[in-house]
Amino acid sequence: MLYLFSGLLWLIIKLKKQRKLVLVITLYFYLVSIPITGTLFWSVWNKEDTFKSEKVYDGVVVLTGGVDYNWYIEERVYRNLLFDPEQYFHFNRHAERIYAGISFVQSGHAKKFLFATNVM
Repeated sequence: MLYLFSGLLWLIIKLKKQRKLVLVITLYFYLVSIPITGTLFWSVWNKEDTFKSEKVYDGVVVLTGGVDYNWYIEERVYRNLLFDPEQYFHFNRHAERIYAGISFVQSGHAKKFLFATNVM
């Protein structure tokens, strides 16, 4: 984002005739990138809960919550470990999504639990 705003600032200084257009584009990118925009439009983007407690779903899909082991184990360290790191995951701050999916399956509301880790 810093490169984008630096480039737009350069265009504002360099271009005389299209300065208004570049200012509008800069203002747009700024408003989209600040956290307050997401907070203000949360009610517009929020979706109603479609969960039906009487229905048994085919599966639960969790899209975040774990990070693949490769993000913190370097190649030279990998060979010297006493355990197989492919069997372990590091949980991030969204780990409660995984726990919610597990409890959803344990309660009998879904048959399968599917999750994807962030591979870096």
